Amino acid sequence: MNWDYVAGFVDGEGCFYIYKTANKYFHGRFSIGQTELQILEELQQFLAENAITADISYTSAPKSKSTTGMYNLRVTQRYSLKLLCETLIPLLKVKKEAARTVLALCYKLDTMIKGVTIEKSEFIENCEMLKDYCSSLNKLTAERG
Repeated sequence: MNWDYVAGFVDGEGCFYIYKTANKYFHGRFSIGQTELQILEELQQFLAENAITADISYTSAPKSKSTTGMYNLRVTQRYSLKLLCETLIPLLKVKKEAARTVLALCYKLDTMIKGVTIEKSEFIENCEMLKDYCSSLNKLTAERG
């Protein structure tokens, strides 16, 4: 496995997104889902070799559906997410702008942690704009796909 392969896989199957928790905290995330576990385990190993932490979980299909469940690889830690985005952005085609948007959120969150003075309302507004923009990019990609 190499970064070119990962970028192609991410462009086809991955998702960069931003969400807001009930207590109004913003988080960037990356996920990729597959019905087969092996490729996600190989990807997880490759990422780990490159200092990126990723977790794999399984979601079973609803009993009313005849489909199988889904394995999901997620990158949730901000350091790992930044490293993943910084590495993949030069290689991505389809998901490049979504990765840039998630990376911008990570940098904004780092700014808040370092104690840089910024109005809380301005920070939340900026994060909301990034979240909405990332959502629109994901919808556009889904419509094209």
